[in-house]
Amino acid sequence: MDALLFTSPEGLLGELQAELDDNAYGIQSFTFPALADLDGCLQARSTVVLLEDTQVVIALDGSGYTAVHADGDTSLDKSFETLPALLAALSPGFGAAMHNRLYEKLLVLAEPNGNNGQGGDDDDDFDG
Repeated sequence: MDALLFTSPEGLLGELQAELDDNAYGIQSFTFPALADLDGCLQARSTVVLLEDTQVVIALDGSGYTAVHADGDTSLDKSFETLPALLAALSPGFGAAMHNRLYEKLLVLAEPNGNNGQGGDDDDDFDG
């Protein structure tokens, strides 16, 4: 995996916060990310409670997303390029929630006009 590029500590924190917000549907809760400096490696970290009630510390640095600590369990010893990939590896509930969310979005797209019956452009209205 190529190294991720962050130009500032704020960028690192902002990226983790945005990813946590985007994936909140598949976790119980998370803390606001904070910076940690481990042997010269700057990380953004957040404590996440998975749907299975397991508490995990998620870290983001230039090499990707890692699970630093998981309630006494040994954490995954690898980095993931995306937060959803890491969460899916840690939490069967996250995988199910992600599939349900995708299914709901596909149902909306399958509605006439792809807008859940909310009106919109219709080829039958063309005059000419």
